[in-house]
Amino acid sequence: MVEAVVDDEGNAFIPAEQFPERLPAGTHVRLHLELVTASRRAVEGLLPDLPELSWEEFESASRLAVRDAEAGRPTS
Repeated sequence: MVEAVVDDEGNAFIPAEQFPERLPAGTHVRLHLELVTASRRAVEGLLPDLPELSWEEFESASRLAVRDAEAGRPTS
C-alpha cells in the first residue's frame, strides 16, 4: 500500500521510498484511491486529574528528575 499526502493545491505527493523500486522520471502509475478521513475527538476531559503543585514543589521535582537523568536512572 502506498500513502499520499494532498497539499493545499490538491496535488498528491508520494515519497519515492514508498515504491518497491526506483521509477524513472515520466513513469505513469495507476492508483486506486481510497479516501481516509481522520476522526477527530475532543480532548477535553480526557486527561487524568493531576494534583495541584506549588511552584516550589514543581521546582523540587524538576531538580530530582534532572539528577536522576544525569545518573542514568529512569524517572518514573
